Amino acid sequence: MPLSAKLFLIVRRHNWRQFSLRGLLVFTVICGIGSLIWSWTRPDIRYRQMRERQQMAAAVERLGGSMTNSGNVIDLTGQIINNSDVQFLASLPAATDISGVVLNGTGVTDEVVAYLNLFPRVNYISMNGCLAITDEALKDMEGNRRLQGVHAVGTQATDAGVERLLRANHSLRVYWGYHKSSSITEKGWIDEKEPYTDEAAAF
Repeated sequence: MPLSAKLFLIVRRHNWRQFSLRGLLVFTVICGIGSLIWSWTRPDIRYRQMRERQQMAAAVERLGGSMTNSGNVIDLTGQIINNSDVQFLASLPAATDISGVVLNGTGVTDEVVAYLNLFPRVNYISMNGCLAITDEALKDMEGNRRLQGVHAVGTQATDAGVERLLRANHSLRVYWGYHKSSSITEKGWIDEKEPYTDEAAAF
């Protein structure tokens, strides 16, 4: 029998469909793991990420602020800034690494929330002492499902505005007016207030 005919018979007898599906799955997993390792070990990627974080830190320092919590939180407490400064920070590449923004005692207004919502991973916002913050700011937070904590002590936020925000996000904790409200059940909103303290704020 010619060699070509023997090869044809071998191919016909082998279950190539079963082999190819199993092989494809293994190949896909190996490629995925390899790609992940490659992306983490490439010097150019690590260098770019480091430069982006340095760029963010430098921008925050120019505004008089600092980076805290291993560089994942922007703290601009007491600095003279405006909404456009927050908009600029949100436009930087390292904004994807930011999990919290502290604007206590700054001159930001309700419009700043639109820029805070541009940070893709921010889950904590503090605006204590921002006198221009009203219920409109809380209203703009209602669609942000990433938020886990909001501080609005010493602002113009009202019980009604906080209640509306909590109804929109049942897992959110809000501190305002020297009180905290954090309890909502499937049956509806429950107002549970307790005195505001620094220890209670550290959630």
